[in-house]
Amino acid sequence: MNLLHFTNPWVNVAWSWFMPGFGHLLLGQYILGWILFVWEVVLNVQSHFNVAIIYTFTGRFDEAAQILNHGHGDYWILTYGALFVFTVYSTYKLSVDNNLHYELAHKENASISIFKIDQIHWNSLSKRSPIVGVLWTLFSPGIGAVYTQRVLTAVFEVLWWNIILWKSHLLASIEYTLIGKFDKAVSVLDPEWALFIPSMISFTAYFTYVITVGRNKLFDKEQSNYLAQNYQQNKQFSLRIKDDPIKMRFIASFNHSEHLEKAITALESLGVMQEDIFAAPLDKRNEKSQWFDTIHR
Repeated sequence: MNLLHFTNPWVNVAWSWFMPGFGHLLLGQYILGWILFVWEVVLNVQSHFNVAIIYTFTGRFDEAAQILNHGHGDYWILTYGALFVFTVYSTYKLSVDNNLHYELAHKENASISIFKIDQIHWNSLSKRSPIVGVLWTLFSPGIGAVYTQRVLTAVFEVLWWNIILWKSHLLASIEYTLIGKFDKAVSVLDPEWALFIPSMISFTAYFTYVITVGRNKLFDKEQSNYLAQNYQQNKQFSLRIKDDPIKMRFIASFNHSEHLEKAITALESLGVMQEDIFAAPLDKRNEKSQWFDTIHR
């Protein structure tokens, strides 16, 4: 499942700066995002860039320069600059275009497909909890993508998460740490791959949260359109029923969910006519993006 959602271009640029490909994934450009991510990992490993970063931040500048000059490290570093700059620029440009398309679709009230079924599986637009998605992702990157019905993304995340764990020897290092062999834990850990771990965990968690919020907003929009189209036919709907003192109106407010439509159809099955039901969506949130977006603002 893919979707357009309003984003802050500078947030996407920041993620592309931290790890090329991440900004494109946030915009739903999955193929290009995966290609750039793989390119970044290959270049980093071939040039030993992560090791040089560690040496630099610990004040060992000569060793950092030496590791970059080792083998063909300088060649890989020189090929890095142009594509990195293009990645950042492309992320910003795509973010602006994405917001433009989203705004046009929102104003034109474009139709939204909420259900699809084929020979392999079925997929539907439904609401999910962003926090639950983040917790599943922190448990293991990839599970949160399954939670938000992005199977191909989940396969990619699980594959690369296991490659990073295997190459970094993180699990062995954790085991040695738990039994008190700290020197062994440090020596067995491969810093070349270990530095990918924070980026992988933090991005997949943030990505799952943002996509889940976007899905929920899309669901709210689709349900608002459905309610307005089917349960606002009587524009002169009166809260007071004239000429019938026995009948009365019931007024209630609900969050957007599948259960809302189920409740309305249940009322109809009990004999309440469709023209006697009036549903008015009350969501008036603005669409300005936040650094940490939420469905509750």
